Amino acid sequence: MSSSLERLPLGLAPSGVRVRQISYERALEALTEERAQARADAAASEARSRTDAEVRAELTASVDAVIEATLAEREQVENAITESAVAIALEIARQVLRTELEAGRYELEGVVRECLARGTQGRGACQVYVCPSDHERLKDMRLRAATELLVDPGLAAGEVRVESPQGLVVRDPLSVLERITEALGEALRS
Repeated sequence: MSSSLERLPLGLAPSGVRVRQISYERALEALTEERAQARADAAASEARSRTDAEVRAELTASVDAVIEATLAEREQVENAITESAVAIALEIARQVLRTELEAGRYELEGVVRECLARGTQGRGACQVYVCPSDHERLKDMRLRAATELLVDPGLAAGEVRVESPQGLVVRDPLSVLERITEALGEALRS
């Protein structure tokens, strides 16, 4: 405080408070220092805030990239699992089909009739070829008069070949399964 100001009597100061006399210049200097320190603290806080925002933005971008990569990897894993499941199912079907064909547990007469329906128009002459064991199973099957049931030793059990003036129909259960396998493979790739 300047000398023009009256001094505060020491007895009026609250207990525990020390009263000090300072000059106006010193008070102005202290106030300027306090304000400069406050501005510096505010600038530092703003810089930290800006830095925090930048760090948050970088972290957010990193997390987003990890999420994208994880989702892409998840899709690849799901596709691989689906392909594996289909491959396993088809292999099981192939083994079951072979076992059933070897044991003779298949509806041969229905297969022959289906082939005849696809391969003949009207009542024209046709030849139905089957393997020797299937020929034995079908020997009592009633066919149209112009239809012959013949043996082809080159055919496997369950295979049927119908030849008629309209064309050729071949039914091979394992080939049908292979076409199903190819179609499923194409569907999975698209």
